Amino acid sequence: MTAGGRLLVALFVIVGIPLAAVPVALMYGGGSPPAATAPAPARPAATSASPSPTAASTMHRATDRTGDRTASDATDAGPAYTKEIALRSGRSYDLHTTVRSGAPRPLVVLLHAYAHTAADMRDISGATPFADEHGFVLAYGHAVDGSWNAGTCCAGTNGQDDIAYLRELVADVARRTPVDRSRVYVWGYSNGGMLAARAVCEAPDVFAAAGVVAGHLLVPCDQARIRMMHIHGTADTTVPWRGGWSDYVHVTFPDARTESERVTSSSTVVGIPWDGGHAWPWWATGTLWGFSQQWSGTTALPSTR
Repeated sequence: MTAGGRLLVALFVIVGIPLAAVPVALMYGGGSPPAATAPAPARPAATSASPSPTAASTMHRATDRTGDRTASDATDAGPAYTKEIALRSGRSYDLHTTVRSGAPRPLVVLLHAYAHTAADMRDISGATPFADEHGFVLAYGHAVDGSWNAGTCCAGTNGQDDIAYLRELVADVARRTPVDRSRVYVWGYSNGGMLAARAVCEAPDVFAAAGVVAGHLLVPCDQARIRMMHIHGTADTTVPWRGGWSDYVHVTFPDARTESERVTSSSTVVGIPWDGGHAWPWWATGTLWGFSQQWSGTTALPSTR
């Protein structure tokens, strides 16, 4: 796909959602804006792939009750558990998995929004039960003082090396449960999505693909071939889809429609603008998984223009 390429339209199937409800994914060649934004699909009756906020909160609480399990408590086919893990660097993350041995599985690292927590991200995304159904390991990151260093937002001046943190997190997960290191993905919401975009650019040897919701790519990304899906509400004023000043974080953001111009020509950047605000839409988790699982580390190796 060249910088001046034509607008391509691709359809991504959301697991567990009727085909008629799937949003159209707009793949930008050269940052061309879509003729119209994709409306939010009608929400079906609650399923495990699309839990209601109430259901997600309930499942989060039920999962947390087993969060104090030790490593020896988890058997090969034991129940799912969530545990906070302390890293050697002094930072931490929440690991959610269902097995401790057996075939390696994909890993998704999920990053919360600015001033949010991992618990907020679990409730917003419904990713914990989704991971159990779809067979991947899940790790929720913990930001320092609630913010990620994604470049100019939102901890860009405090010197925190969040890319090193993510590398340490992935290596630690792989020591605790079998992980397919060629299928490690990073997703994030808002400021967490901005770090996810930075991570796939600066650590393509770790992350095969990224998923961004209501965030932006804020760093140079012209040295690696990346795979990224970007979901963003067109009515978002906190992190504007079309770029501009944010009164909330006091940052000027770039136009998301030009992201494909800021990555290598061999990259795949898929944008899904939808008729909403600064939110993680109910269908985002399934959509990001449908996109991410296509890619492995062998298709996301560093390359030059």
